[in-house]
Formats: sequence, structure tokens, C-alpha cells
Amino acid sequence: MMKKMFLSCLLLVAVNCCTLAQRVVRYVGEAFAFRDSVLDEVALWNGEEAFERMRMKYRFKKVDAGRLKHLYMEREKEKILAYKVEFSARNTVCLKDYVDSIYCDSIYRYLIPYNKISSENLTCALKFAKRIKLDEAQYEYLMSCALRMAHRLEKAPLTNVWNEEFDILEKSLTYKQLQSMLILKHKKAIQKEMDQVWTQLEEANLIDGIDSTKEYSPARMHIAMRYCINDIYRHKSGERRNNLEELKKNRPLLIKMYDALVQRKKEKKEEEDYREFVW
Repeated sequence: MMKKMFLSCLLLVAVNCCTLAQRVVRYVGEAFAFRDSVLDEVALWNGEEAFERMRMKYRFKKVDAGRLKHLYMEREKEKILAYKVEFSARNTVCLKDYVDSIYCDSIYRYLIPYNKISSENLTCALKFAKRIKLDEAQYEYLMSCALRMAHRLEKAPLTNVWNEEFDILEKSLTYKQLQSMLILKHKKAIQKEMDQVWTQLEEANLIDGIDSTKEYSPARMHIAMRYCINDIYRHKSGERRNNLEELKKNRPLLIKMYDALVQRKKEKKEEEDYREFVW
């Protein structure tokens, strides 16, 4: 009898212990589930915030907004894993930086063509990709170069990569594509200078009898080519000077007239200044 009672007590204790263990496991599981749900909400919020911060700082195509937001949301979800795994503070920072580096290029691909993230001229080539008719291989090659430049400039913002850019562009683009890209880059400045040429010639009554439909385009192209030469040979003074001299030999009519007008105004001013100092 005593033996049966003893066994019954042992069975009761065992059952209660199992029930308690199950409860502990359940409560711990619920606690972790609650923690994970909170962290998921934090990741969602962080993703939304990161996207909004980016949107306030950078320009991008509206059609790419959804893809960019998705990248930021996924990036923050992966970064929150550092808290779920319960790394040390140092390891948490390292993991988050690693995740940032993984997503950086994917995000930059959408931002580089419209922002000052990478080098100036590679950015322009990517921005005007459709207008200068880059094929897929050209675009991908220039984007890979632009991404590398972006990372270099992040570490050393004052690095001069101008000549390196044009080495890349001259090897990967046709002459027509490179010329078109530079003309598009300086379009406003070219037009402003051409308007100035036309206005001053008109004010000096030198336009009468000129066939504007025939002479206007060559003059504008001459100005555009000067901008192209100054860009391509910016840090190669000898080659820049030679190319500008060659360009000057083939000035169209309106540019010759404008240069002559500017020279006359300069000489007149020098003469007036001289008279002021003659007693």
C-alpha cells in the first residue's frame, strides 16, 4: 500500500514538473515571439525612415521609388537580425556595416545618374544614356566604373579622377557618343553664350543680310566644340591649347564677326582709358 502511494506521489510530481517545464518553454517562446515581432516593427520603421531620409537628400526617377523603398526595407530587416542573434555590441556594428555594404551598390545604381555621388562625367554619361544611345554592355561597364569611383571618392573626396574618367569614356564610347554627352552636359551654357553672340551682333547692326538659318547652327556647334575640348583636355594644357587653336582656324562667319566686334570694343576701351591718363 505504502509503495503504491509512493509511486503515485512520484507520478504526480513528474506530471507537475513536465507541466511546469512546458509552461516555461511556452512562456519563453512567447517572449521571443513578442520580441521578434517588436524587432520586425522596428525594422519596418527604420526602413521607412531610411527611405524618407534618402528621398529628402537625393533625386531619382519616380518609377524607381518602389524598388528603392523595397531595398531599404530589406536592408533594415537584415540589420535587425543582429539584435535577434544577440551579438556583442561590436559584432552588431560590424554586421550592420556589412549589410549596408551589400545593399549600397544596389541602391547607388538608381541614384548615381541623378546625383553627385560618383565622378562628374561618368554620372553624365549614365544620365544621358538613352539620348546618346548607350547599349546594355556600355551602360553596365560605365555603371561598374561609376560605382568604384563612388567608393573611392567616399574615402578621399578630393581625389582628382578627371583624366581617369575620360580614359574610360574614350575607350567605351564612340566619338559621336562622347561629343553628344558633353554637348548635353553643357547645353544651357552653350545656348546662353550663343544668345549673347547673336544679341551683341544684332545690337551692332551686323546681322542684316545674314542668313540666320544657314549661319546659326555652325556658330552654335563651334561654341559646343570649345566646351568639349575644354572638358576632354582640362588637365592636359598642351593638347587643349593645340585643339583650341585648330578650332579657331575654322571659325564660322558669326563667330568671326563676334570676335572682331569684341576686339574693336576692347581696343576702344583701351584707347579711352589711355586718354584719361594723358595730360
